Amino acid sequence: MTTELVAELERRAARFAAVATVQQAISATISLNEAYREIYKAVASVVDAPCFALMIADSVSEKFNAQCIIVDSQEREGESVLDFPNGTETISKVFQTGVPIVSSKPERWWMGTIFQVASKREVKSEITAPLTYHDRTVGVMQVLSYKTNAYDGYDLDLIMLIARQAAVAIENARLFDAQRSEQRQTEAAAGIARVALRKVTVAKASHSILAILDAVVPSAGKAIGIVSPDGLTLTCVAARGTCEQMEGITGPIESSAVRDAWTTEEPTFVANLREKAYNTGQIPEVPAITIPLIASKRRLGVLVVTSDTAQLQAGPNVDALLRLAPAVALAIDVLLLSEDEQRTHARERTLAAALATMDQPVLILGVDAKVEYANTAAIKEYRYEGHEIAGLSVDDFVVASAQISPRQTIPAIPPDQPLWIGEHIHRRRDGTEFPAAVTLSHIRDASDNIVGLVIGIRNLTEERKVADHLGRTEKLAAIGELVAGVAHELNNPLTGISTFAQLLLEDNLAGEQFESVSLIKREADRATFRSTSTPSSSTRCAFAPSPRDRAASRFTCVSMNRTPRLAAMNRSSNRFCSTLS
Repeated sequence: MTTELVAELERRAARFAAVATVQQAISATISLNEAYREIYKAVASVVDAPCFALMIADSVSEKFNAQCIIVDSQEREGESVLDFPNGTETISKVFQTGVPIVSSKPERWWMGTIFQVASKREVKSEITAPLTYHDRTVGVMQVLSYKTNAYDGYDLDLIMLIARQAAVAIENARLFDAQRSEQRQTEAAAGIARVALRKVTVAKASHSILAILDAVVPSAGKAIGIVSPDGLTLTCVAARGTCEQMEGITGPIESSAVRDAWTTEEPTFVANLREKAYNTGQIPEVPAITIPLIASKRRLGVLVVTSDTAQLQAGPNVDALLRLAPAVALAIDVLLLSEDEQRTHARERTLAAALATMDQPVLILGVDAKVEYANTAAIKEYRYEGHEIAGLSVDDFVVASAQISPRQTIPAIPPDQPLWIGEHIHRRRDGTEFPAAVTLSHIRDASDNIVGLVIGIRNLTEERKVADHLGRTEKLAAIGELVAGVAHELNNPLTGISTFAQLLLEDNLAGEQFESVSLIKREADRATFRSTSTPSSSTRCAFAPSPRDRAASRFTCVSMNRTPRLAAMNRSSNRFCSTLS
């Protein structure tokens, strides 16, 4: 009996230690794909989980998206993962109520789908747990086993611990992904603007723009078409991927696959790009989205992005394309207007409009390092009036440090590098300061002489807050792992004391001997129970068990006020030994 009890305690301690370890791993992930894999590792380390599904709710479509599917311990990938059978009873119920479900009769939604399990095996047990973040359910996690009654309340508690940590990790990863995506889009918009400032042809610039777009929004193919001066024909000046064969072809807009987008001036999804095309032999037979390129209320051309599936209709990639399309349009407009002096002035006005639409501050300086132009975001960030910011020196914005003198706030850009990237502390008009990521790029004239400088600024305040939050989460996970180990080390001797006291009580003891042994047994049991039930105010645990688990000696924290009880146990033990002697 003693061996079995010790083995059970060791097993539980090992599982809680595993939970602490995976909580730390989950908290440390900064991308969604990494978070999903760590969540499954956590589940598989504590329960039998040959099959696993993690579904995230889409607030826009009000459907679930299967983000991670494991069948027979193998991850299922591919386009069919998005075709998740929505609305199953158990999943919907758990999502709506936020209450987990343990069942020995799981629903057979796996049958006939990409998630089909082995043909001769049947799923017989499941745990469906909500992913809750700040009282908001963001998704559902489902664990399935081929064994009958494979899960009990203890398993459910472990899964719920992981589910709560998983929800936090997913939200953190989402936030980081969103920030990285926004940063990439901002950098892409700045890169497109720099392309517009180069002395190159429209075709060469379009190839560079497609390369920039491909780095932010990968796709099967992309192409840029430019409208003729009379507005009747469209010429493909640059193409990549599946659209590469389209480069150089010219056709009437009214007989092309982009005529709907051209007419409505709205992005349009085309199920088959070849179906309505003029030159069918050179057009790929694939789904595509066509985005009109409009600047200064003029239609300049069309951006075509193809996909292998029809899933390009919506999603973050499409949102990114729509955000970058105005920058592409404005860049092309600048290039088309750069042939003479009159168009040069128009190009400057168009570029100013492009910068004004950006949500990141941008400053344009002259050769004297004074502001010649500030976009709307810069005026809002630095809290100046439009007429006040013009003419200010860049030193009025950058806080000089001991290492940087006021005249060194603009570093030299090596000739072999297109831009300089670094970080400064910037000061607003009211004296408040903020950390900023800064990109510097020269403006050159037709003779390649430097005539100015473009400064892009990104406020890092929120990004650093998120980083600090993630650091605190990692520390809490590490403390949880340490506490679980300490609890294990303290409960082993307490278990031994209780066990041997019980063996002594089975002998014929009487009087003070019986009382002393009973006191030892009682205090040892109470000390063990105390460590699992009521953590003191000086100790907190991120994975405290339920009352039912506490009654079964499932410990997660170490009580710092156990010392008086241990002293009482020592006194009782000494009295008992004196009596025997």
